[in-house]
Formats: sequence, structure tokens, C-alpha cells
Amino acid sequence: MCAAVAPEVFALEDEHASVRQPETGEDPRLLDAADICPAQAITVHEDGTLIAPRR
Repeated sequence: MCAAVAPEVFALEDEHASVRQPETGEDPRLLDAADICPAQAITVHEDGTLIAPRR
């Protein structure tokens, strides 16, 4: 799902996604990717504070 939401950040390899670029600027799609990740494997931090997934 994350590769579909933000393909320039996440790459789909076989059945698993990996990060293409771990450091990104502000992009609301990253927050969406963290929110929809079924494994809750994506976290987004800003200035050391967790901002996604939003609960």
C-alpha cells in the first residue's frame, strides 16, 4: 500500500516494500502511508516527535 501512496519514497520488491529515500521533506502522502500500513511498520518523525501514524 505504501508504494502505491508514495512510489518515489517506497519501492515494492516481490511482496515487500522498502524505503528508497529515508529522509524526505514534508509530504502529506507519507503521513497517509504510515496511517494505512497494515503492519504499522512506517513511522514519521518531525524534530524528534512522532507525527505518524496518527492514532
